[in-house]
Amino acid sequence: MYIKKLILKNYRNYDNLELKFNQNLNIIIGNNAQGKTNILESIYLLGITRSFLTTNDKNLIKMGCNNCKVKASVLVMNRSKNLEVIISEIGKKVKIDNKEVSKFSDYVAKFNIVIFGPHDLKLIKDIPNVRRHFLDVELSQLDTMYLRKIKEFNIVLKNRNEYLKYVKLGGKCNLNYLNIINEKYASLCVYIYFKRKEFIDKINKYIADIYEKTGNYKGLNLRYSSNVFLEYDNEDDLKAKFLKKINDNINKEINYGSSILGVRRDDFSFYLGDKNLINYGSQGQQKLAILSLKLAEIGIFKEVKGENPILLLDDLFGELDIKKRNSVIRYISNDIQTIITTTDVNRIDKKLVSNSKIFKISNGKVEEEKKWMNMLVSIMMHLIFKY
Repeated sequence: MYIKKLILKNYRNYDNLELKFNQNLNIIIGNNAQGKTNILESIYLLGITRSFLTTNDKNLIKMGCNNCKVKASVLVMNRSKNLEVIISEIGKKVKIDNKEVSKFSDYVAKFNIVIFGPHDLKLIKDIPNVRRHFLDVELSQLDTMYLRKIKEFNIVLKNRNEYLKYVKLGGKCNLNYLNIINEKYASLCVYIYFKRKEFIDKINKYIADIYEKTGNYKGLNLRYSSNVFLEYDNEDDLKAKFLKKINDNINKEINYGSSILGVRRDDFSFYLGDKNLINYGSQGQQKLAILSLKLAEIGIFKEVKGENPILLLDDLFGELDIKKRNSVIRYISNDIQTIITTTDVNRIDKKLVSNSKIFKISNGKVEEEKKWMNMLVSIMMHLIFKY
């Protein structure tokens, strides 16, 4: 899986931009606030249909314009596809091979993205909702059914909370309706729990080895926590247990006027051995833990989808010291299209530079560096590292 050509129109700080990528390693060099991250954001948008930086799509439209477009020619399972996302003041459209796709759930998961950048530190430090959102996005890329179930869950949760609030305020409780909505709520919670827990288990197959080899720390693992599901059982048994727990606590939920049980409160944590990294880990350990999580995802995508995702690394080399940068490089194999942004080419291993496609960005203008320039930079890097 890789991007052959990317086209941006009226996107962020770009009027018209067309880039042709190497199917292996691509490096985008430029000072801060020049638009490097905007390019990665546009690629992420193509895969996920949303930005990783803003929740308001209108922020992606270049100031003074009415709409923006991101289009790419991609290769997926050895088949060429044209993907397109169009954002206007009235909404968003997605297209595959110039045909509009009415349901976003039929579009997402066609083109897979794994991204790491400075914004990802919130996966450890921020509120649980951030980590649940991460799980939902990644699982939606792996399985379109999961995306449909999450949307259905949000509707059922909203309806259930409204009904609990209605009863709390004195409305007559219809037990038949309550039993029906509880049954649906329980089924969706069990489905989502199993999918999230399975994903965490798969991450744990890879993450400790990656963390040890890149940071020389042993024992990194993710721990999933739930306020309902305390053991890994079969779905029917879990659903029966959950329904019983709901019935046992229904008066409490009515008094609260909202659902207090279920996957909407689940979370996961990063542990190094028996120590939670949010309390005991240094910032360097935390950054490397998140990067290890992202690199572990590559193995899962290959396992589930049969090919590697696109890897986007936003200022990776500014986040890690030289030793860790070089350790991470071994996981960027030739069969993974990787796009890296950096402010300084000297931060990148000379071997990578000589085998990559380099773009230089300044004031919203992007130029591809010529091969002779790459060789010159490689020579300079050799002298720098030698002396």
